[in-house]
Amino acid sequence: MDQVDIVIRRPRALREYLDCSTVTAWRRERNNPNWPRPVDMGGGRIGYKLSEIRRYVESLKFAQRAA
Repeated sequence: MDQVDIVIRRPRALREYLDCSTVTAWRRERNNPNWPRPVDMGGGRIGYKLSEIRRYVESLKFAQRAA
């Protein structure tokens, strides 16, 4: 059975979840390969997969432990 992934539909919600500004999110999206990739939801709207957001947060925790 396929697993359904939740999509966070608002970029603002992503920024609040990750506690970063609009500019920081924009820069990370372009420069950080681990940053969650946007999902085209049609009509000019984008969202982010919750699984990718969680993976990104885990990668940050791992990097902090390794440092």
